[in-house]
Amino acid sequence: MSGKLSRLLWHILFLSLLAMVVSGCPALLKDDFQKGAAGDASVGGNSGNGGASGTAGDTGKDADADVNQCANCSASQTCCDNACVDLNTDEANCGSCGHGCPGTICNSGSCSNSCASGFLDCDHNVVTGCEVNAATDTDNCGSCGVKCAVGATCENGSCKCAAGSADCDGDPTNGCETDIGTDAANCGACGKSCGANEECSTGTCGCAAGFADCNSDPNDGCEVDTTSDPLHCGSCNNDCGQNSTCSAGSCGCLTGYLDCDSGTPGCETAKTDPNNCGSCGTICSGSTSLCDGTSCLATCTTGKLCGSSCVDTQTDPNNCGGCAVAVGANQECVNGTPTCLANFADCNGQAPDGCEVDTRSDATHCGTCTTACKPGAICSSSQCQCAATTPNDCGSACQECCDASQCSDANGCTTNSCVGGSCTFSAVCAGGGVCCGQQACFECCGDADCTGGKVCSGNTCVSSTCSGGTVLCNGVCVDLTNDPQNCGGCGNSCGAGRTCSTSQCTPSWVTTPTAPIGARSRTAYTWTGTNVFIWGGEDASKQLLANGARYDPAANSWSSVGTGGSPPGARELATAVWTGSTVVVWGGGDAAGAAYNSGSIYDPTTSTWKKMSITGAPPAMRAPVGVWTGSRVLFWGGLDGAGAPVAGAWLYDPGNDAWTQASKTGDPGGIAAAATGFSGTTLYIYGGQPSGSGQSSALYSYAPGTDAWTTLTGGWSSRYAAFARWDGSYFIVWGGKKKGKPNAFADGKRYDPTGDAWTAMSDTGVPSSRRVPPLRKTGWTARISSSQTLILGGLGPKAATDIRTDGAIYTSTTNTWASVKPWPSGESRLWGAGVWTGSEFVLWGGINGAAPTATGERFRP
Repeated sequence: MSGKLSRLLWHILFLSLLAMVVSGCPALLKDDFQKGAAGDASVGGNSGNGGASGTAGDTGKDADADVNQCANCSASQTCCDNACVDLNTDEANCGSCGHGCPGTICNSGSCSNSCASGFLDCDHNVVTGCEVNAATDTDNCGSCGVKCAVGATCENGSCKCAAGSADCDGDPTNGCETDIGTDAANCGACGKSCGANEECSTGTCGCAAGFADCNSDPNDGCEVDTTSDPLHCGSCNNDCGQNSTCSAGSCGCLTGYLDCDSGTPGCETAKTDPNNCGSCGTICSGSTSLCDGTSCLATCTTGKLCGSSCVDTQTDPNNCGGCAVAVGANQECVNGTPTCLANFADCNGQAPDGCEVDTRSDATHCGTCTTACKPGAICSSSQCQCAATTPNDCGSACQECCDASQCSDANGCTTNSCVGGSCTFSAVCAGGGVCCGQQACFECCGDADCTGGKVCSGNTCVSSTCSGGTVLCNGVCVDLTNDPQNCGGCGNSCGAGRTCSTSQCTPSWVTTPTAPIGARSRTAYTWTGTNVFIWGGEDASKQLLANGARYDPAANSWSSVGTGGSPPGARELATAVWTGSTVVVWGGGDAAGAAYNSGSIYDPTTSTWKKMSITGAPPAMRAPVGVWTGSRVLFWGGLDGAGAPVAGAWLYDPGNDAWTQASKTGDPGGIAAAATGFSGTTLYIYGGQPSGSGQSSALYSYAPGTDAWTTLTGGWSSRYAAFARWDGSYFIVWGGKKKGKPNAFADGKRYDPTGDAWTAMSDTGVPSSRRVPPLRKTGWTARISSSQTLILGGLGPKAATDIRTDGAIYTSTTNTWASVKPWPSGESRLWGAGVWTGSEFVLWGGINGAAPTATGERFRP
């Protein structure tokens, strides 16, 4: 009896807590649980049909559509939002219409503490319910704690890299680092290497221009040069025949020979033939029956008489050094001696064989008779190289692998080994652990992996008993109401300078320490995963700077950026992009307005720099858009030294230090002050000023994986200098300005690529009108969570004197706005750095009034 009473009291306590906090729970990705006041059944209703009903007996008969949709509801069902549902079991309408459970199962009209299918309780917090959608959460993909690599998405509980990219080195910190669409060593999939003279295009190995795979052997790739090989001239097995040449893929005759039969390949007739003297069909007879290759003669005036032909025995391959002395295979006559053709050699010393070896492709005689390729290598273009199936040079031989680092099966739970030059993979979690999402082996992935009443916390089975209002977080019982490291939820750290009170981190804004590099504006900046990276800029005397610093929000401290190697020269308005392991700093210019087309790569591990190649690089540009695609850095836009927008896009491969210009087909051309957002696979470009004047409402997209531009459905209003960001589902565009109009806009729309359509953003609670002026003067946006976009700063209608210091957060799932208080310093921060860290927005430096500042502040939503 006491056990039943205990379970009853626990159930009542759970439901009471759930009712009190349901208004503060976030909307899940599939909108099972809508944010709203407790008991407000109209939340989540469709305004087009009158909203969800407020009582269980309301069938919504005020709309004909509802009557039609719900005409066949059974006695146990209720009509909610045009659908027949059972309020006893429906997770979206539990007990009443619109009352959704927070990822939990609806049991007898009440939300239970059991997770619904696809949802997990990863923080073990009864207040938040089953807060994780394991199908899409990149931090808990398939199981709690299974994090996807940087740039990867979680789809159906499995981590997946964006199309055209892959995590081939197994290191989640540098994300999906390989472009499998173009990488010849990983073409279409990790470890799939292209052969010799092959290139990788759209994930498929193919022969490079002028080469062909005529023996169908993948090990030697495209072994034939069809531009010059007379046996495969222009295409495989197109044999030019005897006495022929192949040039630029077309057959021709050797000097001194004619093709007189026209039906058989080859040039079978010597020009000295009296029946075809100098040309086909020219016959020598009578007193002039001899031929010297040009004319019919009575006697030979030059050369030696062999039969009826006057021949040069120094060059004639059929009479080389004397009459009827023919050269052998792959030979020509030079100075009366049979001599090997280029790329052929007589390696066996047997004259009748001629020059029997093709040194371009013979692995035992590669380039010369005495050069043999090592085991596992092939000979291509007279050079030894590792074969496609043995791509790694291990010194004494080419093998599939030299060590375990070159073996990967994309499964973090297996042990990769290199045995005898071949990759082997051990059994999954051989030590007895549990494989979580193929990312790593742990004691547990979820509670179901634990026994004896224990739960899974931090991938370890621990006791679930906590007392005094505390909950279990990573194996420790904590008070979520006042623990700054677990404020309101496990792992929710407030960060330096804040306290936790009633499960809320306060205050929202805090200051940062003064940076050691001094006051400056117009810097290059980015987030590296652990630090805010700052480089270059301009000081109070307009002196360009060539140093930088890193700010660690967790430690609330600064450290220097090294200058070893070849750092970029002093510059302002350069663009910095984090690749997952290095920072690429490109472009920028000087204080007079000139633009640069140079840059360097910074390695934070060694704190050193190396110069970037400028071969094939984009033209000089100030403040271009720069994003990491997972394998390359994409640069677009920016202004040149004359202030005109730069046309075109370029992709930089930091691993190979190589540039590729994007396709020009469909390229929108130069656009100033355009709104941009990158989804991870697609760059969206909206509005702006084409060619630097007027304004546009056009929308374009560029997909680096397919190198394709697309013109999409245009927006609702032409404008430039708008705020923009990809929020996970939509391309958000808000604010901006129209030329000749005194006011900035205070409205916006969001673009849904799945339907190629725009919808209006709510105008309730929007921030004041504002715009983002060119060259990063002010105005920042950040995707702070799935479906949430932060808009901060910007200029109002009064141009340079109307500086905004506040902002707002837009949530696309609910189409609502929440205001953000002004930053506490009140400094204008023109041309300051603004970076989202994953939990905070760090705002630093810039010009305040007439001089730059070295101060900063951090905002936590």
